[in-house]
Amino acid sequence: MEAITNHTRENRTLALFDFDGTITHKDSLFAFIRFVKGRSRFFWGMVRLLPILIANRIGLIPNDKAKEKMLSYFFKGMNYGEFKRYGEKFCEEKLPEILKTAAIDKINWHRSKHHRIIVVSASIEEWIRPWTDAMGIELICTEMEVKDNRLTGKFSTPNCNGAEKLKRIKQYLDLHDYTMIYAYGDTKGDEAMLSIANKSLYQHFD
Repeated sequence: MEAITNHTRENRTLALFDFDGTITHKDSLFAFIRFVKGRSRFFWGMVRLLPILIANRIGLIPNDKAKEKMLSYFFKGMNYGEFKRYGEKFCEEKLPEILKTAAIDKINWHRSKHHRIIVVSASIEEWIRPWTDAMGIELICTEMEVKDNRLTGKFSTPNCNGAEKLKRIKQYLDLHDYTMIYAYGDTKGDEAMLSIANKSLYQHFD
């Protein structure tokens, strides 16, 4: 990948980006579900999921369980190849509409400096990776479990949010390899990632 091959020992700078709300204007989870299922099925699905959403809102169900139940409701049993193709189509047709110009400008600035760039997201690989691959940057994210080429509706990795973001970053690379770390986020779920940066930017890029 471009970001890896351009990264050198002489330029040991790392840039970590949250995805939803940082690179995008809105949550890609809801955008992706609506893209795949259509407006009507999305609406009625959210009505049926309302008790879970309310329970999550008041703290009775954690975010990861609520998200897993939502994804299970809409996608459990779907052929994985079909799911992956929807992700590719989403990145091509819908994602560009919700990307922040300022975020893309900042990513391109890091690319011009040959910094190593990694998107660290709680969202699902299949609707982000086609875009990160096209941009030549890396991705750490939540992954869906697949058995017999079908989605089980469960995660195969912990939800990549909060402390899990930092854990996954440390599993993926050695932070001591970098003399400068930038981190960009927009919610409390990014605080652990922001805490390791020399320059952390919360809800802005300058």
